[in-house]
Parts: sequence; C-alpha cells; structure tokens
Amino acid sequence: MRTATHLVVAALVATFALALPAPRAAADVVPPDKAEEKATPETFDSPTGGKVTLDLKHLERRTLLVFAANFCPICRRETPNFLKLAHDKKGELDVVGVVMDSERDAAKAYVDKQKLDYPTIWDPEWRFAMRFKVKSTPTLVLLAKDGTVELVAPGLTPELEKKL
Repeated sequence: MRTATHLVVAALVATFALALPAPRAAADVVPPDKAEEKATPETFDSPTGGKVTLDLKHLERRTLLVFAANFCPICRRETPNFLKLAHDKKGELDVVGVVMDSERDAAKAYVDKQKLDYPTIWDPEWRFAMRFKVKSTPTLVLLAKDGTVELVAPGLTPELEKKL
C-alpha cells in the first residue's frame, strides 16, 4: 500500500512539474524602470445602467475610491460624509464610488437612496476591489494622479482626512 501511495505522489509531482512554464532567460527580463506600461482606459458598468470610464494610470486629480454596499449599514450611515467630502473637495479631488452588491437592484437602490452624484462603478464580483486588496466595506482608497495608492482606510479616518 505504501508503494502505491508513493507512486501516486510521484506521478502528481511529475505532472505538476510538466505544467510549469519554462524558466525565462535573464535577457528576457525587463527591469520595471525600463518597461513601457501602456495603460488604457477601462469601462465599467454603473449600478444605474450607464457606463463609467477610468484611466487609473493618468488621472486628472487625486482620486478617492469609495468601496461601499447597500448591505453594509456602516456604508449607508457614512455615505453622507463621503458626499460632503466630494462636494467640499470638488475640483481638487475626484471621488468615484464602487458599489459591491452582487445584485444590480440592490446596487442601484444604494445609489438612489444615498443620492450619489459622483461616478459609481458596479463591482458585483469584487474583481476591481481585489486590485486594491479590499476585503470589507466601507474601504476608501486614495490614489495619486499616476494611479499609485497613497492610503487605504476603513472609512474617513483622521489619517485619511489629514492626507486630503
């Protein structure tokens, strides 16, 4: 029995090793500072049925991504503060909402009830959120004009407010 187990393990290891890509030659590796990263704008669905286009590598201003959801009571309570911030910082900071509800009706209800007037992306599978390692709502991600992350916060924290 022990020999059969060893053979199965050996076969699995061999299969896995065959599935690995061939190692790259040192000449194929391009240092990050030499690589030309060609970012293109991305278009996302909005919870209200429209589209939102973002070019995260070439932002006009610093941008605050507000990850929230209708299912999140803290989000619903804090959204008026996010709206006030968007209005107070208009022209110097862009705010983009990212609604995480899996159902479009719930996401749309959040946008409508909260009267969100900033662009809002619908991210039902949290794919966009995973780029920023968002694990819960609300999460706020402050981006520099070049799209790099300046700060991630679980809401309007004193640290985030100081950065703004």
